[in-house]
Amino acid sequence: MPQLITPQLVGDLPSNLSPGNILPEVKTPDIRLLSVWSVLASVLALGVLWRVVHTCFQLGVLARSPKLGRLKSSDGRSPRVLAGHLTSVANAVVCLAAYLPAAERRLAADAWSLGALFPVWSRPLAIGAPLLGTDTFYLSLAGYCLHSSLLAMERMASGNSTDNLVLLQRVLLLLLCASVCMVEFVPELALILLLLEVPSPFAALWQTVQDFQMQADPLYNAAGLSGVITTALFRIALFGFSLVCIVLHPDARQKIMCCGWRLSTLSLCACLLVTHGVHLTHLCRPMCRDRQETKEEAL
Repeated sequence: MPQLITPQLVGDLPSNLSPGNILPEVKTPDIRLLSVWSVLASVLALGVLWRVVHTCFQLGVLARSPKLGRLKSSDGRSPRVLAGHLTSVANAVVCLAAYLPAAERRLAADAWSLGALFPVWSRPLAIGAPLLGTDTFYLSLAGYCLHSSLLAMERMASGNSTDNLVLLQRVLLLLLCASVCMVEFVPELALILLLLEVPSPFAALWQTVQDFQMQADPLYNAAGLSGVITTALFRIALFGFSLVCIVLHPDARQKIMCCGWRLSTLSLCACLLVTHGVHLTHLCRPMCRDRQETKEEAL
């Protein structure tokens, strides 16, 4: 039986061996990456868990204000919608709880350099599995997006067509969070996905103020301004900056463009960035209109 050797020993081949007996180098799969079925089962289970959390919030709202139970589910003041806002707050807290320790560890290990959190051009473009301890939170975020997508579809079926953009954002984020658990990608960009949920509570607060017709309340301007600022900072500036760094990175062609799965993940990120830009314009429009009306009344 011929002896099998590795390519490192090609220069020391005995006379009775030929290059045809050399074993090819096989890359060991990263055990931190999950299979499709594992991700699917985890997302479904966590989606059910977020549904239970939503139901608990809904029962709490009903216990606090039983009169709201008479409203239709498509009404923005209904317990179902208010429970959705509270669930988004809980999801944002979970995402921050995952991001802060992971970011602190990377900064501490890299002398608090900007390259620890962003794929800057002065360093090689890193490709790998999610950071240690964050994969569960990506699955949790994907489960929340599944739950939120189902809620948006239920509202659309009830006659509310204002959730189309939110539904698209949730589907894109669901696919992104699932893909980073299965495919090696840029860890810095994957980490920023957790920050995309930070503006959600502020946007939910502003939507609640509008639904309850509290435009005259000082909380209206504060909620609207905070929603616009956090959306512009986390979903446009930080997320967009990371995408630009990856696309213009010298290693992008070799490490991203040549891999279909990584290129698909990057395309999903670009689509999500566009939807966030459109959503930001939707947030700014009412504030600009109200400010214009205030100026006209003052004159």
